[in-house]
Amino acid sequence: MHLVRDYLHAFRKICMDNWFSSPLLAKKLLERNTYCISTVRKNRKHMPVMKQKLKNGEVETFSCNDVLVERWKDKRDVTMLNSFIPHYMELVQTKNPKNTREKPKSVLSYNLNMGGIDQIDRAVKCYENQRKSTKWYKKVFYHHLDLTLYNAYMVWKLLNPNASLTYKKFILSIIKRIFELHPPFFPVRKQQVMNPCLRKTGQHFPNLNIKDGKTKYSDCLMCKLNGKRMQTKYKCDTCNIFLCISTNPSCFQKYHTLQTLPKVRIIINS
Repeated sequence: MHLVRDYLHAFRKICMDNWFSSPLLAKKLLERNTYCISTVRKNRKHMPVMKQKLKNGEVETFSCNDVLVERWKDKRDVTMLNSFIPHYMELVQTKNPKNTREKPKSVLSYNLNMGGIDQIDRAVKCYENQRKSTKWYKKVFYHHLDLTLYNAYMVWKLLNPNASLTYKKFILSIIKRIFELHPPFFPVRKQQVMNPCLRKTGQHFPNLNIKDGKTKYSDCLMCKLNGKRMQTKYKCDTCNIFLCISTNPSCFQKYHTLQTLPKVRIIINS
């Protein structure tokens, strides 16, 4: 009601989705000489009880004070609410004769007006960049970013009507261009240095790795050589590498006693 406050009492028609619609809202709009058409959720307040199972193409209708609710069975139940279109079915011709069937006039009118919005939601949903977050404003920001990208894509299509570029490729081209103009900086992760000369010389003892009064964990080198990942707090100070001691025989023992280590590429920190 706040959004349309400047358009009331002018016999306008408002089209909306099921996020907003309800029989109570339709009644309030009618009292202000404004009509509406929308999809509606079955569990909204003041909605009629709909327990009957419908077959494909069947419709059931409910009305009260010029507000009409229609439930039409397509691939799934489609529930419509409107205050200006009477119920009647219209035959819809398609290229495929098997898909030619009758549809409620309210559904056709809704699709005609809301098709663009539904198309945007469908396109954005496949390639949205939202991530799970407890911060609501982050979701709003990223959703608006998705809408901005889609709007830019539509403008580009208008300017290049003969070009064939999908929305996915359009996004990828923008990402590549951003990386070209602003190359990302990836900090070099410190790698464990393995010195074969120290492996069987001198004394080797597992010691807790403590820094600033806290125990620090890192990946066990032997587990990594065997294609696994195991965090350990024990470190050989002589070899300066992390080795776990929980296995039997332990990785610490294996590293210092094996004749040859597994042949894998070890990245040595420069």
